[in-house]
Order: sequence, then structure tokens, then C-alpha cells
Amino acid sequence: MPNLIFLYENNNTCLALERNYVHKIKTENAKLTVEIGNKLLSGKSVENYDKEVVEEVDEFIKSNFINSSTAQEEIVIYPNIEEKNISKMTKEEFLSSTKPKIFFLTNLSAVDLKKYFPSKLKNAVGIIDIDNVLIITPLLNDDSACLSCIIERWIEANPEVYQYRSLHKNRVHVPYENHLLDFAIKKAKIHLEENYEQATIIRKTDYHIINSNVLSREPCSICFGEIQKETANFEIEDKSYLQQGNGHRSNSYHDSLSILEKLVNPLGPVVELEEYGFDDKLNMPVFQSVMSYNPLQTSFPFHGGKGPDYHQAKLSAIGEAMERYNARQFGNEKIIRESYKNLLQNGIEAVSPESLCLDKEYPYPYSDDKQIEWVESRRLSDFKKVLIPANAVFFLYHPPMKELQFIPQDTTGLASGLNIEEAILQGVLEVIERDAYTIYYRNQLPASTISLEGIKDTKLSKLVQNIENYNIQLHLKWLKNDLSVYVVHCTTEDKNGDFPIFTHGSGASLNPYVAVTRAITECIQLRTSQIEINKQKELFLEDREYEAYFEWGNGNKEYVGNLLCKENDSVVYLNQFPNYSTGSFKKDIEMIVKEIKKVGHETYVCDLSRSDNPIKTVRVVVPGFQPTDDSLRRITERMKTLPTKLGLNYLDPLFNKPLFS
Repeated sequence: MPNLIFLYENNNTCLALERNYVHKIKTENAKLTVEIGNKLLSGKSVENYDKEVVEEVDEFIKSNFINSSTAQEEIVIYPNIEEKNISKMTKEEFLSSTKPKIFFLTNLSAVDLKKYFPSKLKNAVGIIDIDNVLIITPLLNDDSACLSCIIERWIEANPEVYQYRSLHKNRVHVPYENHLLDFAIKKAKIHLEENYEQATIIRKTDYHIINSNVLSREPCSICFGEIQKETANFEIEDKSYLQQGNGHRSNSYHDSLSILEKLVNPLGPVVELEEYGFDDKLNMPVFQSVMSYNPLQTSFPFHGGKGPDYHQAKLSAIGEAMERYNARQFGNEKIIRESYKNLLQNGIEAVSPESLCLDKEYPYPYSDDKQIEWVESRRLSDFKKVLIPANAVFFLYHPPMKELQFIPQDTTGLASGLNIEEAILQGVLEVIERDAYTIYYRNQLPASTISLEGIKDTKLSKLVQNIENYNIQLHLKWLKNDLSVYVVHCTTEDKNGDFPIFTHGSGASLNPYVAVTRAITECIQLRTSQIEINKQKELFLEDREYEAYFEWGNGNKEYVGNLLCKENDSVVYLNQFPNYSTGSFKKDIEMIVKEIKKVGHETYVCDLSRSDNPIKTVRVVVPGFQPTDDSLRRITERMKTLPTKLGLNYLDPLFNKPLFS
């Protein structure tokens, strides 16, 4: 039978929690509705309340929540279980005991559970009654996640419930049958005897069972101590790489997947992973991952993965989610709050916020006297520590006061890999890619068409042939810049007129074949996104951020602009482009950084890698390079100087159709 409890949200809204599903209810007096509703559900007297109001609430419950019942009486026991014999222990005895033991916690809120054991447990397995599940912990010891981390993982995996602050303190959960607890105790004994390293989650409603790895969370003082996240404590070592699909990797597919797949769990940093390219007639590998996140903060949990084959796409989707997971703020970061003016007066070197391309209409304006938050970065040209605004580093950036913000947030320069060098190279390439794409698009610059005639890369040839077999034309453009990095833009055009008619993708690399492959595979990923969004277009039609998805998809050539191939375009041949990649992450990075400095800019890196997972994540920032920008108001000098340097004419005013990004 469904369990129901009423919870107070605000003066005119209460929540009804039923089987872990939250109903929002509008009412003139939420506090009174909650009091009466819970008394009715628990069978307590309501004779002191207005009869008419009681009847109204009672009728509401009967009409909407038939057969609701209350949870069991609160009970917390700490048994040393041998078969059916339970010998109770005090909490102090339990914590100090090193003997094998099982504990059961029920009718405690998530907040209570996180605080219950202020230290690591020794040789213990717990059964946790929370929401609609029983969670049987792994064997808890010094090297395992603590109880607080397990509960926090549960909260972040269930944001649909815990987006409501009041539910963090909810002590009443879906009831369970006694035989389910008996089963859980037997399962807990197995965990104890076999040193089990996974949690077992048992759903009370249908007895569905699933196992899950559980990682400690970096901010946890029980697991990691009182550590601060340092963002400039890294070195760049000389590591070699191999070309794999649409990128450069130091590990094989097999090794990478064996590492990344362990991060996908119901209680993991990545809670879901599924292939979802089936609605596209191309039926090429595209994956979507779902990141766990703090439900009390804004987040974007859904991430796509692209690649020329199944394994690359799968790796990409997990990596993308982990990148965003690591890039968020956990609250343990070393942050300095000061104005740029005061930093300079005190001789502290910092990146000028003005150099980050400000939006003059941003609701929280910037001035050099304004106090903002800073973190340490490394300037790659000399590897010196330099402060950089936190607003330009974390994603999403959640300052304690909104007024500390001063620029819109984006993901340019966020990148991940299995080592820091791999992440930095990819982050630098992404900054260059988005700089070139935005400048070419906003200025409507002519770009040479790339011909694939005579290429000897069989994987790329097969990829192109598979797409063209569906009467989809590839428009490949070389977005020439002032660096040795190749930036390629791809537009796919469905010649049958099926949605999406046009899709965009871009890629950057020192290897021209990799740049082309990345651009094409990004198109495939975005085609799938366009199709999914179009299926629910009524939800997105008023959102300017998605305007380009529909205009391109519906075949509006005005939005595609200069990115289609025409008969009189100049042509360059891919097989005639030299490959500048060196086979070494460090050498590639040093070469690109040197070129960036030569054209008047510096490259800064912040290490966002976390102690709770093996994925290395960085934010690369190149002040003065052109960001992609939904508002179309963030314009750098480079928007004009790059076209001039290339002997091309810049537009004034700039092309004003939204970017497809």
C-alpha cells in the first residue's frame, strides 16, 4: 500500500510524498493542511480543528491517495546479529567495537543519517531504510566510503525528491514487509562475510535488487580530512599518445573503458548511461549519460557522447559527465575573495577580468573595485601561479552571493582525460576551435572547402560513406586561423528534406584527419539531440538557446550562413595537409602555447580533478580568444583582428543569428 506524508514547503504550498514521488499542492494555509493531513493519515484526533477544513482535507486524500498508510514507529537499533538473536549495544560500544557487526537504521532523515556516525566504522555492514529502498552498505572500513558519503550519493542520484529542502529532513519513508528486512539481514551477513565492496539497493515496492559501487566524496572530512582543493598543484609530464578515432589517447579503448565504466552506478558520479541514436536513420553510435548532482543547485546533468565507433562514443559520454562532475563546486575549494584593484596594489598577479570578454548588459556589472572570487591557475608559458576569477573556472559556478558573479558561464576549455596532459591538450584545442568557429560565423567569412579525395584513412572513409549512403551531404570547411591547429567545421545536409535538414559540428587538432573526424562525429551527436528536442518541441520553442536547433533542423539557410559549400569556393585537399602532431602531449601543448603567446595571448590552466575519482579535469582559459556566446554581446578584439590578419573583411555590424553550439 502506498505510503503518504504531507510536508510544508511555504505559506501556500505543501508537498505530498507518495512512494518517493513528490506532489506539489497549492493551498491557502499550507501549515494547517500539513497538520491535519498527517493526523488523518496517522489516525490521530482532529477534533480541535475546524470541521469543514478537516472534511476538505480528508476528501482530498481519499480522492487522490486511496489506501494511504503511515510508516512504522521510529526505531534505531545497533545489533550484533547472529541468526535471529539480536543483542543491543550502545552507540559508543558499537563505534569502538572492531568485531564483525551489522546495524540497521530506520526512520531517520537524510540529514540525520549523514551526521549519525562522525567517524569511520570498523568491520561493519549497515542496512539503511530511506525513501523507497533499503540500502545494504558495502563492508565499511578505513578504505571504504563512509555512511555520510553513501547517503550523499543517494541524494545526488535522486534529485527529483531532494530538490525540495524539506525532504532532506523527512524521517518517514515507504514501509516494508518484515520478510524484506529478514532478507536484507541475510544479505548484509553475506556482505560482512565476503568483504563485499558494493552496496545492494532493494526497492521496497517491487523487491527489485541492484548492486552499485560507492565512491567517497571529496568534500567529506571523514574520508578525506579537512583538505582544500588546490587548483594549481599539477605538473605536465612527457607522455606519449596514439590516435584513436576522433582524438589522441594515452590508453587503449579496453583500458579506458575498464576504468570509466566503474564510475557508472546508481550511487555513482554517473548514474545512467544509454545508447540513444536509434531515432536517427543513420543509426550510428551516440550515447547519453546522466551525471549525479547537488539537487539544491542548478545543473545540467545530461551529456552526449560522440565517436566514429561504439566504444569511442561510450567513452565520450562517460567522460563528458565526469568532466562536468569534477568542474562543479563542492565547497572545499581554496578561494580568495578580493578586488582586482587591491590584488594589483598588493603585488599579486591576476588575470584581468576585463580580458575575459565581458557582457556590458550582464545583471551583475563588473568594476576593478568589485570584490570577486579567485582561484590559482598556472600560466603555461612560464608555469607561474596566477590568480584567475573563479567565475571563469567552475561550471556551474555557485557563489555564496549572486553579486559575486560578473560574466555568463560556459564550458569552453573544460576537458577531461585519464591524465592531466591529455585533458590540457583537449582543453586548449577546444578554446581554439570555438574561437575560430565564432569568428567565422559572426563575420560570415569565406572558408575553403575540404576535399576528401584521395584520403587513405579507411575508418574516416567508411564513416563518410555510411553517412552519404543515406543521401546526406557533408559540407566540410577549413576555418583557417593564425595557429598550426586545424579547425574544421562540418555541416550535414539531408538531401531528402528529413528533419534535421542541417546540423553542425566542429573539431580542432594538430592532425587534420582527427579534426575532420571530430567535426563529423559532433554532427552525428547533435543530429540525435535535434531529433530528441524536436519530439518535444513545445517545451523548447520559446527558449532562445534552442532557436538554432530548430532553424537549422528546418532547413533555414539564413542561419547556416557561410558554412555550406558552393561551386565557386576555393578547395583544399585533406591529404595534402601536413600533420603537426608530435605523438607527445607535452610537446603538442608547448608548441600550441608558444604560438598562442606569439599572437599576443597567454594560456592559463586550473586543475579541477577530484580525489574521489581517477578522471583528470581542467579548465583552460585564453583571455582575448573569442568565446561562443548566446547573447551575441561578448565581442573580443580578435573578432576583427583575425579576419584582418587572414586578409579577409570583417562584418560591421556582425551577423546576428544565434550560434548553433
